[in-house]
Amino acid sequence: SIRNKKLNAQLKKQKARFFHFSEFIKLTFLNDVWFRRHDKSAIICLDICGGSGNLSWEMLRGNHITKPDDKQNMFKLRCIVVDPKIINFSLHKSKMILKQCNIDTKCKEVHCGKNGDGNTTNHMLMAKGLHPKIQKKLNRDQMRKINHYLHVNKGFEQITTYFNNQQFMEAYQSVWNKADLIIGLHPDEATDNIVEMSMKCFKPFVCVPCCVFPNKFPNRKLKASGKVVRSRSELIEYLMEKAVETNRKKHLIRICMPNNVDVQMLYIVKKVIIDSIPGPCNEAIYGKYYAM
Repeated sequence: SIRNKKLNAQLKKQKARFFHFSEFIKLTFLNDVWFRRHDKSAIICLDICGGSGNLSWEMLRGNHITKPDDKQNMFKLRCIVVDPKIINFSLHKSKMILKQCNIDTKCKEVHCGKNGDGNTTNHMLMAKGLHPKIQKKLNRDQMRKINHYLHVNKGFEQITTYFNNQQFMEAYQSVWNKADLIIGLHPDEATDNIVEMSMKCFKPFVCVPCCVFPNKFPNRKLKASGKVVRSRSELIEYLMEKAVETNRKKHLIRICMPNNVDVQMLYIVKKVIIDSIPGPCNEAIYGKYYAM
């Protein structure tokens, strides 16, 4: 039917968006000098408002290697999805996970993952995101095995909370401190927090804004005209106005590379149109360190 064709076209567009954005991140950030310093055993990425975790899943594809011919560029990447809704894996992904864990689902249905009061136990969080058809066939030990695979082998985690300045910092300060890269693909209401918190702490970040929500954010006003932000282009301009002050600070750091050579780096915030991402929401604002 016409409806199914439109739905399939939309799904293909979304899948292409995740793939091309993940490729942009790998090329723009993960090959950067700042991420290859000697003190990093793993790169920790926070995927804000990651929804179903499709972007993180795409980033973790390919064994975390961007240049297979160069062993110096082999990364161990860990993605933490920050979203209040528990990730729901598709049936296809759920079957892939079972295959990687060598789990046979030809067993009797065993309902598990609940403690006495009916709440999902913490160690079952990721496994509870499996497709219902798969999940109902698993016992508790199998779910633990899946959870261990996603956390340790895949590098895939989730924090079920909203991303906001005060509450997130109070509850997950250590997670924020350890994070190397903050990403947001259409993060909606969290857009301002991603950009502002990252710039305040001089953390590398990349954000592709989409929805503006002018009624929820009436205080967003352009400095030049005093106009309330109502379009996506105005939102980008508004965020870049905030970046001007960050760039003026000329924040410098000195890092030690694996060859014991010190490199001085400058933090700069820019905007860019990612042509490979299907439009119209393909303009990003990002901050990163540049070698001097």
